[in-house]
Amino acid sequence: MLHQVTTEGQTASERAKFEAFAAFAAFDEEIGATKEGDDLHITEASLPDAQRKLEAKVLRKVDWRLIPILGLLYSVAGLDRVNLSNARVAGMNTDLRFDVGNRYSIALLVFFITYFLFELPTTLLLRPLRPKYLLNGLAVCWGAVMLGMGFINDWRYVVVCRIFEVQPRMSWWYLINLFVSAFGNILAFAIVKLDGAHGIEGWRWIFIVEGAATIGIAVLGYFLVIDFPDRMLATNQLQGFTQDELQVILNRIERDRGDSQPDKLTWEKFTRHVANWELWVYGFMFLTCSAPIYAFAYFIQIILGTIVDSTAVVFLLCVRRHISLVSSGL
Repeated sequence: MLHQVTTEGQTASERAKFEAFAAFAAFDEEIGATKEGDDLHITEASLPDAQRKLEAKVLRKVDWRLIPILGLLYSVAGLDRVNLSNARVAGMNTDLRFDVGNRYSIALLVFFITYFLFELPTTLLLRPLRPKYLLNGLAVCWGAVMLGMGFINDWRYVVVCRIFEVQPRMSWWYLINLFVSAFGNILAFAIVKLDGAHGIEGWRWIFIVEGAATIGIAVLGYFLVIDFPDRMLATNQLQGFTQDELQVILNRIERDRGDSQPDKLTWEKFTRHVANWELWVYGFMFLTCSAPIYAFAYFIQIILGTIVDSTAVVFLLCVRRHISLVSSGL
């Protein structure tokens, strides 16, 4: 039941806060009533204005906490995934003889085999292992693999490293990725200038520098990535949120998907979702989008290299497509 609290003597801001949380408490009682019986259905249109404002405030807080760091992690994962093409035009093609047969295509292919095999198990491990440990742990691992690729002297070791390169609000998420990718080629151009430093070729520095940066961002992510809201409430590890704010998040999830509390995965649930035709249609749509994107990302440098002789010009020409995508997205 709602606590009987007087608003006499409160400032305007204190009264507004009280009214917002009173509306939240009333809404929480309605949610409870819904769970006890099916005679009440809460819709977005029926939300009080105070509840809407409170939710918007909490969601902004969640966005600021998660989107920048997860966007960075996703971006460096994308850079690490495709920097093989930058390294190839910067000299790796000659040093490791990727110009022989299908060696380059093999190195590209093996990544997606392991990506396919491990993506679902990794997703299922996200809750038991917790996001801050799993996501950032994987980022450290793939950063270490990238760094190690800078010291490889045989193309077959590149294939092995690619096998181990497996890693686990959407518009801004992808815009951050595009923005970082746009400067990834400029960064590669700058890194190649280190050619000969400490006796290391320029293409090797691409892997070393970007791998070390990935590890650094993963360490930062360990302190910024938050846990699932139900677990934060259960363990009282609020991570900068209040219990009321976490309850607002849980109520919104329950209203949206009806799964604010985790349920056990069973074969019946698994087969039901696998048999959902909409899932397969979405997967095919994603395939048709991803295939040309990755083909472009892995081979545009090589194509441009047949047109211009300068590696610097190749890198700079690759920047324009990302800038155009960011501009259109904004």
